[in-house]
Amino acid sequence: MPLPAEVDYIIVGGGLTGSALASRLSKLLGSKSSILILEAGPDPTSNPYTTTPMAGFALQGSELDWSYVTAPIPSTSERVITLAAGKTLGGGSVLSELSSIYLPSTLMPSGRQTLNECLVIAG
Repeated sequence: MPLPAEVDYIIVGGGLTGSALASRLSKLLGSKSSILILEAGPDPTSNPYTTTPMAGFALQGSELDWSYVTAPIPSTSERVITLAAGKTLGGGSVLSELSSIYLPSTLMPSGRQTLNECLVIAG
C-alpha cells in the first residue's frame, strides 16, 4: 500500500494501544483529519495461528515476534531469557490474547464465561 504524501497524525506501533488511539482520534476528529499507523511487522491475517484460540503461543519465535533476548542473568546461572513481543498489527495480543480459557459457567462467580473476566473481577 503506498504511503500518503502528507498526514495529520502518525502513530508508531499498531498494537492495541496504537490501534485504540487511532480509533479515538478518528472518532474525535472525523474525516477532516488523516491518521497513519506505522507497524514494523507483517500482515498477520495469512497465519492461521492468529485466529485460532489457544494457538497464539505457537507464534512465539515466528516472524510475528520480536523475540527480545536478555543479557546473561547471574542469578540464573548466566542463562538468557527470550521475551515475546508482538511484531504485527495487534501487537502482543496476537501472541497471547487469543488464549482465553472457557470454563463451565457453574465454576465462575456470577455466571462469568471466561477466566479472563474473572481475573478482571479479582483484580
